[in-house]
Amino acid sequence: MAKGEIFMQAFQAMDYPGLKKLLAENPGEVDASCRKRLRFLKTATALNTLATPWDQLLHGHRIRSAQAPDPVFLLGHWRSGTTLLHNMLARDPQFGYPTLTQVFTPNSFLTLGKITRAYLNRILPAKRAMDEVVLGADEPQEDEFAVAVMCRLSPYLEMVFPRRRDHYSRYLTLTDISAEELQTWKDTFLTFLKKMSLIDPRPMLLKSPPHTARVALLAKMFPKAKFIHIVRNPYRVYQSMWGLYDNYIALQHLQEAAKELIRDNMLKNYHQMFSSLNQDRKNIPDNRFITVRYEDLIQDPRQELSTIYEQLQFSGFTKLQPRLETYLQSISDYTPNPLKPYTNEEKLLVDRWCDPVFASYNYEKNPDRTS
Repeated sequence: MAKGEIFMQAFQAMDYPGLKKLLAENPGEVDASCRKRLRFLKTATALNTLATPWDQLLHGHRIRSAQAPDPVFLLGHWRSGTTLLHNMLARDPQFGYPTLTQVFTPNSFLTLGKITRAYLNRILPAKRAMDEVVLGADEPQEDEFAVAVMCRLSPYLEMVFPRRRDHYSRYLTLTDISAEELQTWKDTFLTFLKKMSLIDPRPMLLKSPPHTARVALLAKMFPKAKFIHIVRNPYRVYQSMWGLYDNYIALQHLQEAAKELIRDNMLKNYHQMFSSLNQDRKNIPDNRFITVRYEDLIQDPRQELSTIYEQLQFSGFTKLQPRLETYLQSISDYTPNPLKPYTNEEKLLVDRWCDPVFASYNYEKNPDRTS
């Protein structure tokens, strides 16, 4: 595989027993056209197995006794601006964040983090293919990948087996799973946060879209946690999701899937996420939860971040400002990739499945399918 293509295989980060269990959960589901990808995953995960035990062997007591501060959760559907918001807030020295190195090697980063970091910097493409955002081993990344790698109780496994959405979508909200599975998920998530606290004791900025559908659970687990939700025009999200699919998600598949199935999966996940969020949000006080619109953030990022800090009662905005200015200057010439047009049939489906978002966040349904 060429440089960059290796990185694109996200679930090479599993160990071999984890991959074996994943395949056992999906007997006969790997298509012949994807067997080359499976062979690579088997080789990569076998190598990872050699690294898996060392954090627990060398740091197990420290991990179990660690106390991680309550996080700040950055919520939002994929392609809604969560990465931009994460990168802005990560400039604030009072917060930490999981890096790409840590989320893709959650079992071994305490022991082998420096080696892994050097390896990733060799194979990573300079930018993400779907949106030209900078990639790097030390850049903020989604903690959901860590949970997916560690225990497989994640909707991200739908990327591997897209025809099994009904099975893996249960892990989006975590409400339709067994008590045993829920406890495993909690233990895994807390273990990852404890490990993070051993190398960075600051409150973590956690950006993972699935958390958007778990606010009630997360608020109960972390009574002092704060939530920052970013929302974007549903039409633009839908268009941008196809760029994510073509350039990343499709590369994870171990089975073929028709475009219509992928489209329906996207829209069902969107609807499920916001149905859960709209219900959970009602029970979170305003000093713990705020929603910003992507369109407002890119129009006036300084004002939007100031509003976030004021409403959530964060101190330190003056310390963030000069670092924020440096970051904004670094992306001042950024040009997003063009969005794909969509058909009138797709527009009607977006109107239907995303209806609560249009109504709740002041987005108009557009009669023009391309604008």
